[in-house]
Amino acid sequence: MLEQWEADHLLRMPKTYSGSLTVDLEQGADDDYQLESDDGTRYFVLDVRRSRRNPRKARFNSVTGGKSC
Repeated sequence: MLEQWEADHLLRMPKTYSGSLTVDLEQGADDDYQLESDDGTRYFVLDVRRSRRNPRKARFNSVTGGKSC
């Protein structure tokens, strides 16, 4: 489990997309996008989910890990 300062650091860390793409926020979107830190030491997965029943509702999650070899 992360300490609070570690979580705060990861949230503030600048992130860039691993490729050039457009994030789909349309109703019913269900996609994952690869992100990485500016210095390339961390990678993240941005998980985007949009409800079909309630179009005003969206969920964004980010998972982090070390740089894969």
